[in-house]
Amino acid sequence: MTFEQNRPYTRDELNSLLGGNVNFFLPTKGGKPLYGCFRREVNPRLPDLVYVISGSQRERAARDAVLSRIPFPVFEQVESETWQFIGDYLATDYRPRAVVPSLPDENAEGEPLAGVLILKKFEE
Repeated sequence: MTFEQNRPYTRDELNSLLGGNVNFFLPTKGGKPLYGCFRREVNPRLPDLVYVISGSQRERAARDAVLSRIPFPVFEQVESETWQFIGDYLATDYRPRAVVPSLPDENAEGEPLAGVLILKKFEE
């Protein structure tokens, strides 16, 4: 599916188009990423690096995205209910906190970080 740059999307719209959970940062189906919705205030190096908050489901989604080797659309939050397409990306690596000593303990909202997901712009 092709998304338009600079067009606002809602999570409900993305969910109806792509499926997944409207409240999850990286919805997956069958271990494959459907799309990513990330906020720059908690991911200052977006879109290249995405902080993964601690939690087995979040960490599994990040690892599965890497293992799937499937590009997925990435959206950045621009307003509280509005997301903007920034491109198709491929998850190239997930690094847990133990191997990234420079990773902060928490994100900007005080949530504990488990690791970092590394994304690369996908070009066909």
